[in-house]
Amino acid sequence: MIGTLKDVKDLVQDRRVEELILASSGISQAELIAIFQDFGVSKAVNLRMSSGLYEMIATGFQVREISNVPLVGINRVRLTGANQAAKLIMDYCITIPGMLVLLPFFLLVAVLIRLDSPGPVIYRRRVMGVNGRQFDAFKFRTMVCNGDEILKQHPELLEEYQRNQKLKVDPRITRLGRFLRKASIDELPQLFNVLRSEMSLVGPRMICPDEMALYRQAGINLLTVKPGITGLWQVSGRSDISYDERVQLDLYYVRNWSIWLDMQLLWRTIPAVLRKRGAY
Repeated sequence: MIGTLKDVKDLVQDRRVEELILASSGISQAELIAIFQDFGVSKAVNLRMSSGLYEMIATGFQVREISNVPLVGINRVRLTGANQAAKLIMDYCITIPGMLVLLPFFLLVAVLIRLDSPGPVIYRRRVMGVNGRQFDAFKFRTMVCNGDEILKQHPELLEEYQRNQKLKVDPRITRLGRFLRKASIDELPQLFNVLRSEMSLVGPRMICPDEMALYRQAGINLLTVKPGITGLWQVSGRSDISYDERVQLDLYYVRNWSIWLDMQLLWRTIPAVLRKRGAY
């Protein structure tokens, strides 16, 4: 006995631990989640667990027998090998030709944004990527530059935004911005994020760092795949569905991923965008 659970991080660092084995029968679920958040995707420490976490982790497992005891190791990402290659090939084969066709349209939208309101053409939103690696997701700017100040003047809207991360009636949106959102044109610059391998065409909804507390243990699973421009949440009503429903749809996608599911969701995105349901 060299310490308690609260000493784990210090013990791992001080003793240069390379392998951490957890017996779930002696550790609460909350403590397991906390340890997984610290070491589950660490390259310095191999985390192995006994049974009890299968319903919590969606990345897949590897079982290795040590001294006649089967121990479970966790994959750091949901997609590996051929699956990862197939998704990457699909992303690039669609994105590169699409970007070449859309570049003149991008220039037109950029000019209209500058004419509509002062400010930059592109808005950068800081979001969470695979294994918690943060990056800037690109969007056409659809709001006025002093949006935060405007939101503070409307406490009831600020409360709604903190609860749902969306507003049905948003005073910060510009005239052109409302149209860009309705038509989902504002999200097209995220194709550059796909080319940079930060996002995928299909995946879970993007999560900003402040939202991680709302996702609780679900965030562990969602950060094992790249966020997507479209996904189950996009074709199932977008902002018209509740926050908890969005989380459950994203978890379903992560746990049931296949290249055929991605192709189906891409196809279903077309009528979903045309119907404009939940786009605001």
